[in-house]
Amino acid sequence: IYGLIVNIVVLAISIYNSIVTYRGKYTLLQASKINLITRCSQIPAYVFHFILGLLGLLMSIWGIGVILFVIIVDFFTIVLTGISSIGLSVRMAKDKYIDSVICVICGVSSFIYCVDVVVAVIYLLVCNSKNELKSNII
Repeated sequence: IYGLIVNIVVLAISIYNSIVTYRGKYTLLQASKINLITRCSQIPAYVFHFILGLLGLLMSIWGIGVILFVIIVDFFTIVLTGISSIGLSVRMAKDKYIDSVICVICGVSSFIYCVDVVVAVIYLLVCNSKNELKSNII
């Protein structure tokens, strides 16, 4: 039951983070940095879950429960970080940093393993380059 409570709290935080990012509490550069840090901080957990899954394979029939547990935890992790990234995608499209088609592609890609980190890096590069252009023009 503790895990369920923690997941509900993290889901609420992810939705809140998505909404405040969309509404403009953070600059786009700050939001993209937060997104990248969140994505990269999940990498050790994914490696750990992969190792647990491999151990589950070695456990024969008893490992099925371990493998299912790892799959469920990974699914929740990618969904929660993906929800957090949606606000950034929509705001970047709203502020004309990216096209709406790219917004949809990047938003969907934020829910795919390994691709989510690439998308987070792209967000940071786009925001950084737009800020550089604005500072050079002014």
